[in-house]
This record gives sequence, C-alpha cells and structure tokens, in this order.
Amino acid sequence: MTDYLRRYLAGEHERVWDDLLALGERVREEPVYTDACAVADETMRRAKHNIVLIIQRLLEVGYRFGYSWCSQSEQSFLERELDPPPPFTEPDPDIILQLDDLEEKVGILPLSLRAWYEHVGSVNLVGMYPVDDPSDPEGFAHLPQVKASGKQFTMREYTELMGGRPCRHDLDPLWVYPFDNARAYLEELVTPTLALAPDEHFKLGYPGGGDYTVALPNAASDSTLDYEWHHTTFVNYLRICFRWGGFPGLECKRRRPDKELAFLTEGLLPI
Repeated sequence: MTDYLRRYLAGEHERVWDDLLALGERVREEPVYTDACAVADETMRRAKHNIVLIIQRLLEVGYRFGYSWCSQSEQSFLERELDPPPPFTEPDPDIILQLDDLEEKVGILPLSLRAWYEHVGSVNLVGMYPVDDPSDPEGFAHLPQVKASGKQFTMREYTELMGGRPCRHDLDPLWVYPFDNARAYLEELVTPTLALAPDEHFKLGYPGGGDYTVALPNAASDSTLDYEWHHTTFVNYLRICFRWGGFPGLECKRRRPDKELAFLTEGLLPI
C-alpha cells in the first residue's frame, strides 16, 4: 500500500506533490495510481474551498469584478476577444464524460488538471479592488486601473517604477478558463496544447504574449504551466495564488497591502 493521501492529510502537501511528480508516468501504475488520484481530488476540493472564500471576501469589501475601469467600447472588445468567465463556475454535470472524450481524442491530462476540471471548474478574479488611492501603482491596484484614474507616467517614471520592484509583473489575478474554452482552443491547434488562461498582460486588457498553457498528452501527476512567469507547475501556481489572496503579482509591490492580504488569506486551506 502507498500512503500519499495519508501524508498529504498530515500536512506534507508540497512534499507529496514533489514525490508524485518525480514518478513521472509511473504514477499511473497501481497501487500508486488510486492513491495519487485521491491526493489530486483532495487538493482540488481544497482549491475550490479557497476560491469560493476569496470571492466571498472580495464581494464583502466591494471588489468590482470585470473591466469596469475601461470605457464601454474597451469592455466590449475585451469581452469579445477574451470571453471572460464569471468569477466562479462549477463543472458541468457531465464533465467526466467530456474529459474522457477529450483524453481519447487528444491525450491524457495530468492528474492535477483533470481533478481541477472535475472538482473546481473555472475562476476569474479580474476586477478592481476598492483602494483609497487608485492612482497609486504600489497599492492594491493594477497599472491599467492606475492609468484609468488619470495618472500619467513618463517613460522614465514607468521604467523606474518597474525597475524598483522586486519583480516586474502586475497583479495577475487568478484565472482558469472553463473546460469548454480550453477544448475549443485545442481543436484549433495541430499540436495539442491546452490553454488555461490569458497571460498576465492580456487578461488586464493590454497587449500580451499568449496564454498560460499545458502540453498534451501528459501522463504525469502535474505539469509545468508554460509561459507563466513563475515557471512552475499548475499545482504550485495555485499554491502561489492562494498565498497572495488570488493575486500573485502582489509579491512585486514595493508596499504590500498586508491588511488586505491578511483578510483574503485567513483560513485558506493549504494545498
């Protein structure tokens, strides 16, 4: 018998996922496979709990989901181009059949991603936090929001702003496409690549470089999330997002909003 789930429930969250990932495709062999699936299921049940809690807390403080800082024409363009999902959407009732069909046609999904689609669905935290000073680029505001407030930057000021940060990234709110979007994207490609979200730039309405993607088939427990700036796996990306209340780019702020972060992250379950 293997004991990955027991260890995971005992608190070895990162170590268990590291061990499963090290197995590669052997994670599909019994008796490991059943245990590994149980870990993936438990991980994504916790992820769902965290997402629902974060959204509830954002609503409590008056967070405005969507592109309300944009003009009506800009909102229409972004909604047409990105087809943004609601803040949270449950999986379809027949999601297991849909996943089975995709895996038969395209290739196996990593255990983590399959469990995400089975238990979570989709998420989209793009919006505006009710900051005291929306022109402050070092508060809980993203740069398009700052610019929409009337704040003007010279090229030198912008370079100094980004160069003075611990890292050069914006808020990058958590976003994962619904399964239907990902499947439609796959059908347009010659090489199977699952698109999980617009990149950190395009999701906020300014030019980007593509999507965060996962290459298929992948029979491992987890997969690298390509083109995402942490250069990490899908599970660890979610872990980072939860550490920062759904906004991993907050780690780049010179003045981190500790009070807001404490409120958003209190009681989140470790994954």
